[in-house]
Amino acid sequence: MNEVQDRVDQLNKLVVVNNDRIHGYQKAAEETKDPDLKMLFDQYAQQSSRFKMELAEEIASLGGQVNEETSTSGDMYRTWMDVRQALSSNDKKAVLKSCEFGEDVALQSYEKVLNNGETFSPGCMVRVESQRSELRDAHDSIKSLRDAVS
Repeated sequence: MNEVQDRVDQLNKLVVVNNDRIHGYQKAAEETKDPDLKMLFDQYAQQSSRFKMELAEEIASLGGQVNEETSTSGDMYRTWMDVRQALSSNDKKAVLKSCEFGEDVALQSYEKVLNNGETFSPGCMVRVESQRSELRDAHDSIKSLRDAVS
């Protein structure tokens, strides 16, 4: 595989992470009865939509195609199933714990891509690092909310 395709593949891994976040948070927003959680979930779904758009621009600049799929196995999928189950039991702490785990998985994916050794353009690196930073903030917000729930 050539170097450009390797970069596209790495960026598409992040697109899939964001597709999962979009799908998961949209579903969670639809199913929660808590207005604060609904607003938070909508915000994070929109955040991932923005991330995906930014990544799509980078992929297009490399001549690649954007992956529109979500993961169907692995940690991300299990996370959103756990969120859904916790929502059905109205257990806010369990919902937030599952969301926090999902953010951990997303952060790990970003770390893997950033530490993979691919040579991205400086602008792309700044963009991906900025997204990782925003994901870390989302993780920390969810963790704080979880810790505040009795």
